[in-house]
Amino acid sequence: AWPVGPKGRGGPTFLPACSMQGRQDPLALGRMACLSLAMLSLLLVSVVAIYEDQAGVVDWHMQQLGKVEHAIMQKKRVFVGTSSNVLASVGLRTGAIAWRHVLEEEDRIDSVALLGRLLLTLSGEGKFIRAWNAQDGSTVWEQVVYTGDEAYIGEEGPSLRGAVDLVLLPEDADDDGLEDFAVIVGGYVQVRSAMDGSIIWTTDVVEKGGQMMVERLFYVPSSQRLGSGQLVAGGFQLEGYNPDEENYEITATALGLVLLDAQTGDFEKLIIHPAPEGAGGFRTGSLNAAGSAQFACIDASGSLLVSVALDGQTSQLHTSNLANIISPSSCGTGARVYLRELRASGGSSIAVARGTEAVSIVNLKPGEAPAEVYRAAASTCLSDSPATSIVISDAIAPSSGKSWVAGITTMSDAGVALTVVDVESGEELHQEVFPGIAIEERRGTDLVSLASYSRKDGSTGYRMLMFCVDQSLILAQQEEVVWVREEALASIEHSGFVDLPLQASSAFDDMLHAPSPSQRLRRQILNLKYTLRLATPEEKQELLDIRRSNPEKTLPYRDHNGFRKLLYVMSRAGKLFALHSGQGKLLWSKFLFPLPSAKITDVKVIHFETRAGHEGASPEILVILHLGETSRALWIEGYSGSIVRTKELPFAIRHVLSLGPAGSAADAHVRLLVDSDLKVHCLEDDPASLESTHALLPTTFFYEILESSASLIGYGIYASSRDVTVFDTVEVWSVLFPHESERIVAAAAPAHQAVHTEYRVLGNRDVLKKYINPNMLFVATLSESKDAATLSTADSFITAYILDTVTGSILYKLVHEGSRGPVHAVLCENFVVYYYWNIEMMRNEMSVLEMFDDSPEKTHPMIATIFGAEERSISSFAIPPLRVLGQSYFIGPSVKAMTVSGTLQGITSKQIILGTVSDQVLAMDKKFLDPRRPVKASKTDREEGLIQYSPHLPIIPHNFVSYNLQVANLRKIWTSPARLESTSHLLAVGIDLFYTRIMPSKSYDIIAEDFNYVLLVVTVVALTCVAVALGTTVNRRNLERKWK
Repeated sequence: AWPVGPKGRGGPTFLPACSMQGRQDPLALGRMACLSLAMLSLLLVSVVAIYEDQAGVVDWHMQQLGKVEHAIMQKKRVFVGTSSNVLASVGLRTGAIAWRHVLEEEDRIDSVALLGRLLLTLSGEGKFIRAWNAQDGSTVWEQVVYTGDEAYIGEEGPSLRGAVDLVLLPEDADDDGLEDFAVIVGGYVQVRSAMDGSIIWTTDVVEKGGQMMVERLFYVPSSQRLGSGQLVAGGFQLEGYNPDEENYEITATALGLVLLDAQTGDFEKLIIHPAPEGAGGFRTGSLNAAGSAQFACIDASGSLLVSVALDGQTSQLHTSNLANIISPSSCGTGARVYLRELRASGGSSIAVARGTEAVSIVNLKPGEAPAEVYRAAASTCLSDSPATSIVISDAIAPSSGKSWVAGITTMSDAGVALTVVDVESGEELHQEVFPGIAIEERRGTDLVSLASYSRKDGSTGYRMLMFCVDQSLILAQQEEVVWVREEALASIEHSGFVDLPLQASSAFDDMLHAPSPSQRLRRQILNLKYTLRLATPEEKQELLDIRRSNPEKTLPYRDHNGFRKLLYVMSRAGKLFALHSGQGKLLWSKFLFPLPSAKITDVKVIHFETRAGHEGASPEILVILHLGETSRALWIEGYSGSIVRTKELPFAIRHVLSLGPAGSAADAHVRLLVDSDLKVHCLEDDPASLESTHALLPTTFFYEILESSASLIGYGIYASSRDVTVFDTVEVWSVLFPHESERIVAAAAPAHQAVHTEYRVLGNRDVLKKYINPNMLFVATLSESKDAATLSTADSFITAYILDTVTGSILYKLVHEGSRGPVHAVLCENFVVYYYWNIEMMRNEMSVLEMFDDSPEKTHPMIATIFGAEERSISSFAIPPLRVLGQSYFIGPSVKAMTVSGTLQGITSKQIILGTVSDQVLAMDKKFLDPRRPVKASKTDREEGLIQYSPHLPIIPHNFVSYNLQVANLRKIWTSPARLESTSHLLAVGIDLFYTRIMPSKSYDIIAEDFNYVLLVVTVVALTCVAVALGTTVNRRNLERKWK
């Protein structure tokens, strides 16, 4: 017997093999059997897919660290603490992260120290002390130095107690077998046990030092005196310090040292050294250690080097003119002089740097005049080469027992040079040049760490880890660059998606590695074995690796579905990156920020815009920088990253207005710049652009949101004549909120996406016309009592406004009593979705508002749309009657970011993309946030697709598009349509980057990428053979029967 397809609504019918009832054609029966088997096989293929196999196939996750501020380098790894509150261990072989911890936003890392197998951190302005296992990063113990009720602030004021420092002690004060450590927090010095972080003793050094602002904590070993070692709290005594006054000037008139016994904490002595005559005081922040029992600082004028040598409880002060110590610089004397500790055990040297022009190593021996033992100078002056820099590392002790430092300078043609110097004698022991480091493109170096290793021939080699100005990490050894980490990716603020070239570009030749026929065949064979459950665990892992590293994802040209894209991301650090959407591979990068100077003190990106090229042309990137009192516009070629042109703007920019259709040609797009005086300039001042600008001015408006005054102001632009190139503005409207009790907490402008239809068809065949106004603005304000102790649910409420930004009209207003922020919102088409906290219910809440045009229809909307019988233009000056539908829902996870999905034609259902406080990305179907969800769904409601109302929004695990991954400190989410209508690109950024493709209505217009074509071909061929064999057999039997 063989199965036959369903007959009518009944089930399959089974017939005897020789039965010919109903004159059914055996070939037809065979074809139906083949078709049924084929459909069954395809069904089996679709149900075996599991979510674990999909992880990493269309998405990637890039972990970052942030700008490195603390580094401890060893032979095989480096421990780093970053400005993004990340503590991590990075392997020196590959640059991969061995382990990582992301601390809370307020828990900034203040100090990092390595004590044996423990990594100690002081963070949160000295509030937390933690010990971590240096091998695996696990937490050993944690101690809270002070709580909110124990602010270590005395009558002297907070600035006197602002020092935060951590010092290791080569002593065991509590006899537990482990060396201890000391911290200074809030003016108190504490010695704590490394066993569990418990306090051994504590002393108030601010009280002991009088009006002394403590800056640093130092340890003096016992070899310098009889008995145990000393802890020295160093700082400056201030004159004119009066925190009760708003404006006052202070002067560091004396250097102070508070001496404490390291074992008991007993106060020993206060040493005060007044500033030398004519020095004008000391420079605060310049106090450094110069060896084990010496300290050095600089006077206020930067011309004197003051050193203090301790001998027990006595000290000697020595003052030297820096001009007599340091060799003159070929670049002049305008650079600022500062000191740099070398941290050499038992040494007596300190580094003196003159800006980024020169570094000198000065030997400070007690009783002798300071002497310069080594000097490294820049090959060119700072003004001639802004990337020129010289950085000196901490001293290290190789196996030979000597202490070295690393000096780095840019070479004119050769690259970066490393010189290893004996810090006591100044002898050069090793020199190495790294030609592969383009230091000019990275604007120099902030910090350098050095580590030694033993080569096979027994000699000593050196690894150099550079922390560059562009926030990149570079490990170099043996004249080669081993790896580079681009940590500016941890602070992305802007992004854009554009198409790759039509054909492979020469700029991306290294990515031309399409899979070979053998690789394709191997993948299909593994797919077949996996489907038939015949694959071994090794083959399953091989298949998973092939899917994740599919070379087709990273081809350097566009595909017909628009899955391969170029991602342009601009970081807060001023670096622009081009990434491939396939696996996040870096194609090129460009550092755009100039070096700070007297004229350029505040640099930031105020406008970032990507524009697709037409007919295969290269896309264009426009970046406008704020440079204090001036601005700069840069046009960048999208495929190579080269700067096409630059324009200096002699004014500070307040707003940038882009007029014209998005994605249009560059010559059809007008950009207006609003300066700080509300004057409007045209970025392109050619005649054609000015003519286009004059034509657009009557319909051009813009607005400002002033959070400080809780107000919104709308402006119009006009030209006094046709010849002017600078236009004036006029205030058109304003909305003022009572800023004493109400403040603006959120605003959302429309997400300009394709709109498939402006009508919504109801279940009863009626229609609602959407009110789609591109000039709408959503604003949320918070009103709450200033007295937090008496705050009740009635004293706090969120007010939601929907305004028209052309006329300032308030289209809708809604008050949520008993609510407060944070508020996050997204505005798209005719709906707005926003999130807030419900105080009364103690839950997170999301509300949705949908706006419809309630004008009486003269003609049926569908007929009017088809035959064009209705005027479809929308004017802000003629707002129709509106019907606003709203509903609120509870949601479980807290939200910190929000956006909406968008597709090419706007046909696919939308999803609200939420970034949760757990740093995951959740896609919430818009149908759950429908204000028309009925309490009891009728037949027409179900036909319309409405879901029965429930006050709780469902959290479906499969809707977490980041599955089990976390985007550390998630801040922003962007979406962009692919060429395929069902698919959108999604990029979520924080410290990490996460990219994926989402399909809100599933993949209704494409076959899955891992579809098993081999199994399909084998099945079709097998079924064809079966059909032919069955037909032959039936014909033979028919012939035999007729002969009988």
